[in-house]
Formats: sequence, C-alpha cells, structure tokens
Amino acid sequence: MDDYVAKKAAAQAAAQPVKRVSAQRRQLNADQDRWEANRMLVSGAVQRVGWEDEAMEDDEVKVHLLVHHVVPPFLDGRIVFTSRPEPVVPVKDATSDMAMLAKKGSLLVRKERERENAVKGQKREWDLKGTKLGQIMGVKDTEAEQAKVAEQAREDAGGGENYKSDSQFKDHMKEKNVASSHFAKSKTIVEQREFLPIFSVRQELLNVIRDNQVIVCVGQTGSGKTTQMTQYLLEDGYGDLGMIGCTQPRRVAAMSVAKRVSEEFGCELGEQVGYSIRFEDVTGPNTVIK
Repeated sequence: MDDYVAKKAAAQAAAQPVKRVSAQRRQLNADQDRWEANRMLVSGAVQRVGWEDEAMEDDEVKVHLLVHHVVPPFLDGRIVFTSRPEPVVPVKDATSDMAMLAKKGSLLVRKERERENAVKGQKREWDLKGTKLGQIMGVKDTEAEQAKVAEQAREDAGGGENYKSDSQFKDHMKEKNVASSHFAKSKTIVEQREFLPIFSVRQELLNVIRDNQVIVCVGQTGSGKTTQMTQYLLEDGYGDLGMIGCTQPRRVAAMSVAKRVSEEFGCELGEQVGYSIRFEDVTGPNTVIK
C-alpha cells in the first residue's frame, strides 16, 4: 500500500510541468531567505543557520569583472571626422603696410572726391534759380519752365490727363442702381427703411444713445446698423454738433454704403453724404454723414 501511494505521488509529480525560475526570481528568493534567517538570529530563536552553506554560496556567486576603458575613435581626438574646413584668414598680419593702406584707401581718390563735392556745393550756393533773390533779379528757372510747358502740352493734347483716374470710383458710384429683386421693385425707399428690424427700436436706441457716451450695438447682418443709425443720429440733431462718421474695413464697403445712404437720404453722392478712402475723397463742405 505504501509503495502504491509513493509511486502514485511520484507519477503525479512527474506529470506536473516543471516551472522554470528566472535568475532574477532566484536572487529574490535567496534575499528573502537571508532576511528571514537574519530576523531569527536577531530575535534569539536560533544561534546560527547553515553558516557553512552560506559561505559556500557566497564563494560561488563571486564574479570578477575586468573593465577596459575604451574610447571610440571619434571621441579620442586623433581623427577628425568633419568636412568643414577651417576659416581662411585673408590677411595674416593686420598691421602690415598693405593691410593699413587697404583700410585707409587711396589718398588721390579721396582728395578728388572732396574737390568734386566742394564744386557741387559752390554751384548750389551760387545758383539763383528758384530763389527770391533770383526772382527779384529776373533769373528764370529753366527746369520749372520746362515742367510747365510739358504739363500744358499734355493738357492741350489729351484734355488734362489724370494719373489717379484708375484708382477713383466717384463717376461709377454716382450711377443709379437698377432694382433687381421683387422687394426693391415693389417697395419705395421709405418702405424699405421701415421694413428693417432696427426701425422698430428706433426711439429706444436714440434714448440709450442720449443717456450714454459709449454704446456697443450688436445685430445680425442686414438689420440696418450701418445705413440707418447714421441717419437716425442726423434726424435727431446730432449733425448740428459735427460730422457723423461711419467706418468700414474695406474700400468697397465704404463706397457702397455711402451710395446707399445717399440714395435713401435723397441727395447726390458727395453732397450731404460722402465717403473718403485712400487716394479719393468724395466729400464737400455740406457733408454731414461721412
């Protein structure tokens, strides 16, 4: 019976897979055993625990390391691994005669340049053209006369050429717009103004403006902020204190808004309502909305 039990236990042990222990786990187990043995020795429960085995194990785990201090060739400085050449110094001796003469320059060239500058200064001082003394003495400015003659010739030939005509839009903006939508064709200017959302809060808006110095008005596109608020201010008497201004971030916006407001106001563009952009100022002495 005992032999059968022993054989069965041996068979079960052989059937179980063998767990392989790594070197790290083996070292951790050894450290744990040493710690437990040390605690038992400190507590006085035992006097010594397998000192011969420990000595043998200590002798077995000793490892001798031979370290060779090897520096790679690209760090020892004996070989330069770079294709960048050293800067070439054009002048080896900065105090040599050639280097000093090159810094000072040619004496002959310097004297000739000074003489030419002196002659030009004298001619400029002696020239009476265009000065009051020259006008009194009757000295004519030939360059100014030639410029006047050329300008007169251009005016006679082409009726006066305007070099800023390409960047001016006054004549194009004065053309009347043709209504394209059914709303614009069926409604008058007054009815179109009253149809805008801002018309319903006109009096409330004027009361707020009258009671405050700075107003921030926020509204959707097409509600009438730009075209109507300036006219409301003018109708309320703010135009008597000065000109009412409306700023726009683009040239086309400024021109189109001024044209629309002038049509609603019932005046020509540039009279009571005008605009001012770069290279073009379409305003007049009667302008109240700019």
